[in-house]
Amino acid sequence: MVLHQQRIHRFQFPEPLEGTLLTTRLIVSHYGLE
Repeated sequence: MVLHQQRIHRFQFPEPLEGTLLTTRLIVSHYGLE
């Protein structure tokens, strides 16, 4: 949980865009395209 909060603080974007970035990052990590 703490890691998620730190990640959110790294990206200083509006909440909707922030959520999209986090979701995209999760998808990218899942497929190993990172």
